[in-house]
Amino acid sequence: MSNKIGKTILCIGDTQCKPGHSLDYISHIGRYIVDKRPEVIVMIGDWYDFESLSSYDRGKKSFEGRRLLADIKAGNDGMEALIAPMKELQQRQ
Repeated sequence: MSNKIGKTILCIGDTQCKPGHSLDYISHIGRYIVDKRPEVIVMIGDWYDFESLSSYDRGKKSFEGRRLLADIKAGNDGMEALIAPMKELQQRQ
């Protein structure tokens, strides 16, 4: 987590938030951030999965029912799950 200039950096890879999947792993990342308090947080991947925009399954039965608004809500819910522990910490201080 430390680099040559002494800053603590936390890298978050692809979270791929998608509808119908648990966001518990993102809550764990948020608690880790509160515990370790990195000076820099870098997101290096896709936050939203956006299954509804995928061209891979287009035309297949598995594509049916995917909705852009549900994809956006999943990513936004993931962000809320990430920052909830930080909000709790601020309220305690």
